[in-house]
Amino acid sequence: MRFASLFVAAFALFAQPATAAFVVLANHTEKPVDVIVSPRGQGGVVATLRPGESRAFACGKDSTAKVDGKLTGQIVLEPYAAYVFVTAKGKVELKGIEFVGKPIPTTDVTAKEDKAEQVLKIPVRLLMDDANPFARTKWEPELKKRFREASDILRTATGVQFELAEVGEWKTDPDEQTLDNLVSDLEEKEKPKPGGIIVGYTCRKLPAVKPAFTLLGPTRGPLRPVTLIREGIPSGAGDQVEVLVHELAHYLGAVRIPDPNSVMRPTVGDGKANLAKFEIQFDPINVLLMNLWVDDLRSGKVKSWTDLRPETKARLARVYETIAKSYPDCPLASAYKELIVAVQAADPPPPPAGAPRIRAVPQLPRQRVLAAVDGGPRPPAAVQAEPLKLSNKEKAIRHVVRGITLRVVDNAKKPEGGADPRLKGDALTADLVRTAANVAAGEEKGVQLAAFAVGLGLALDDSTILRDNPLVRTMCRSIEPDADRKERIASLGTPTVRNRRDWCQHFAVSIALSEIVGPKLAEQVGVAKELADMQGTSGFSFADLTADFAGVEFYNRLKEDPAMLGKVKDKFTVADFVPDQTGVSDGLTKTQFETQFGSISDDRYKAAVAEVHGRIAKCPAYTK
Repeated sequence: MRFASLFVAAFALFAQPATAAFVVLANHTEKPVDVIVSPRGQGGVVATLRPGESRAFACGKDSTAKVDGKLTGQIVLEPYAAYVFVTAKGKVELKGIEFVGKPIPTTDVTAKEDKAEQVLKIPVRLLMDDANPFARTKWEPELKKRFREASDILRTATGVQFELAEVGEWKTDPDEQTLDNLVSDLEEKEKPKPGGIIVGYTCRKLPAVKPAFTLLGPTRGPLRPVTLIREGIPSGAGDQVEVLVHELAHYLGAVRIPDPNSVMRPTVGDGKANLAKFEIQFDPINVLLMNLWVDDLRSGKVKSWTDLRPETKARLARVYETIAKSYPDCPLASAYKELIVAVQAADPPPPPAGAPRIRAVPQLPRQRVLAAVDGGPRPPAAVQAEPLKLSNKEKAIRHVVRGITLRVVDNAKKPEGGADPRLKGDALTADLVRTAANVAAGEEKGVQLAAFAVGLGLALDDSTILRDNPLVRTMCRSIEPDADRKERIASLGTPTVRNRRDWCQHFAVSIALSEIVGPKLAEQVGVAKELADMQGTSGFSFADLTADFAGVEFYNRLKEDPAMLGKVKDKFTVADFVPDQTGVSDGLTKTQFETQFGSISDDRYKAAVAEVHGRIAKCPAYTK
């Protein structure tokens, strides 16, 4: 199915001003290595790499590495690459780490390493939950000491200075059963300041997990400002420092990798850091990843993945893909690669402004749906697997998914004809959108839009594109356990958009993605998916993009005008919100696309995208 490739992507590079760069050097010998990184015939930076240490050095296009004043095998260092010192036949040699795909051009790099170190300062709030049995006078000094040690390690590897802004406490729900729910609770109660992050610690007793170190904290990903760590698991002071380094490194883009001596190994917290001779250090690949993120973060302009420079996105994608292919058991690398590649698609021009107006359609009773979700009878299949305890937002999303499930179960029981026939096609989609709006409108105001958007995306999709994505699959499976999903899909029928089943999925999932990753990235994911399809058999489709962009625009209008959700529950038809795709290019091969539109940076392509947005702006829902 074409739709299943939503998170597959392709990329384009754009010319950028030249900048200084860096290179990563690692010492995999048994002795310290004195190294000089310098332009040919010039001075340079002198440093000593301890055994196992990996570090980033400023470099230019023609920099070299020297040991004892000699070139190491006449190797000219490639900017944004990683090299390892090894011992071969009694001599120290420098070997480059190979990455998949073609090297990224270094047109953005100057000839000299003239960039002085710029320390990126990130304020951190450390919050201990109210389940800690010890007095604050005991745990606070230990927490501060742990943080100082972790910050020093990360400063050496990345040039980032994590600064302690506050030590405080936060209240938790004693009934919470998972770290994912606890971190959601922390996000709801505490708001990180711009540019800062929150590291929460919990002493809540959770269901046993063996081995314990496999569940130290939920991975939130790069730039996610809230993380959570289990306090006391592990118990050793060295382990606790290593776990904090590990989690802060996730914020800077690092991923787990099966290097037994790396702080990013999957079994971090296994007792090694408590040994006197063990040193908490990073592997060279993760040092490369973190410094790629940090290099752009120093500009102060990067607030999300979409703000990274095109060259940085391309380099990150290449490194993440290498990890994913080399270590299939490292799902984060694959997930990050797909998202990074997705944001590389060019930004389409903004659609023309227009005030939303909704045309009247038959009203859907709201109270019946709410009663069925919250207090009505549950089909036997759904009782077999109750979800884990959910946050308020996740509960609201679940209400929407369950409401749609009960609606399609009722619909499946209706006859094909008669006075009250079974709904199908666009009429079924419209009914289910109104159902989602009815249920969401009954939730707390702060979660209504998320409940509608994510709930609708999950419930109208019979693929596993969201359910299997490592970044959201825990949430998806808690909201809709397997038994519930099986029941929904069995009765879902064929909801369509403009009489196409796949366009319904494009439309609904784009609404969900707009809430999960933001409208801008949701559009870019749609473009990236079409670029990937162009490499296969289905081809590039501006018709698919029309459904994608219509979903994003629908979300944007709902976010701008919260009252619009109340109108949607009474008045929604597909034709009001998704334009007719007649005459829109569909199924273009790579050759056809390049002949007609060049590339996604071509004016012809931009004009075609503008036409798509123009069609959406002329939908009855958005015209006066």
